[in-house]
Amino acid sequence: MKKKTRADYYKENPESYAKKKKYDSKLEKRTDLAKKRVELNAYNRKKKTYGNGDGLDAIHKGKKIVGYAKAS
Repeated sequence: MKKKTRADYYKENPESYAKKKKYDSKLEKRTDLAKKRVELNAYNRKKKTYGNGDGLDAIHKGKKIVGYAKAS
């Protein structure tokens, strides 16, 4: 039997999906997280890994960029 994915769950539970979308939109507006995203995207572009399809994203540990991890 195939394991259900998160997408399957949200297809079956539209109320939960609406709640998640509302939470995600709030989260995306946080200025501290937006600043982190901008910084990581700039780092990825500088290292020529932005958009190359390698499946890796730059990551923070504390306040420093420490390397790459598998993209979510």
